[in-house]
Amino acid sequence: MKYSGKSILGAVIVTLVAVNSLAAADLFGSHKADPWSKSQSRLTSFDDYGVDYARWYVRLDGAAGFGSDIDIIEDDIYPLVNDDFETSWSVGGGIGAYLGKNFRGDLTIDWRFESDISGLQTAWPEVVESREFQVETLLALANLYYDFHGIRGGGAKDGPTMTNRITPYIGAGIGFAHHRTDGGLGETLPGQFSQMGDVTETNFAFALMAGVNWKINDAMHLDVGYRYLDMGDLESGHWDNTMGLGQLEVEDLNVHEIRIGLRHSFR
Repeated sequence: MKYSGKSILGAVIVTLVAVNSLAAADLFGSHKADPWSKSQSRLTSFDDYGVDYARWYVRLDGAAGFGSDIDIIEDDIYPLVNDDFETSWSVGGGIGAYLGKNFRGDLTIDWRFESDISGLQTAWPEVVESREFQVETLLALANLYYDFHGIRGGGAKDGPTMTNRITPYIGAGIGFAHHRTDGGLGETLPGQFSQMGDVTETNFAFALMAGVNWKINDAMHLDVGYRYLDMGDLESGHWDNTMGLGQLEVEDLNVHEIRIGLRHSFR
């Protein structure tokens, strides 16, 4: 069964709201000294929560993206076969804030380096024509995460049983993706190719994340995680500009990413 990006995003938003409600009901257990309590004359140690007095952080990330199933249509009529979105690479960074015991949020910008999108046109009997173009993307997202600090195990009386150096998390983000397609080739006759034009466009984008943070020291965390990224539809230029033919449309451009990053916290 194929789920749409909007249905997945809706399900995650509902999940985050439910988790927040559970946390508010203290179903994860209480702690003797609440470091977020306004009644405290000073912040108590955040060791059990892995935050250590911090309120803000900056981050730097790198990722490898693996394209999932994509559908390419030519001129809104002809579906291509053997559609492929090659492995892509990205770097990025951002600034964020700790919003409570378990929640944090950040604003991030990523640059996705050029990668190939290709397929085969088989609309005509016994004729197979190749199509290929490149895309690079500037991605901006506002993200919200839930860190699973302070999970209590059976029989634990004081503090969490999970080590405070390793913290699982889930998250979601929304924003925009600014795409630029860089030329490309359309095979008009066997062995003959026409150059596609460049196109830029901006789409709504969203992301779903899960991973773990490893506390290196009080200020530094290593983040290793997975991100599903949906960057909307994408159109190429035409390989026949005279008649306006040969435009390719990628429906629901999405990618699965393995991400590694560093987060530096400060007060």
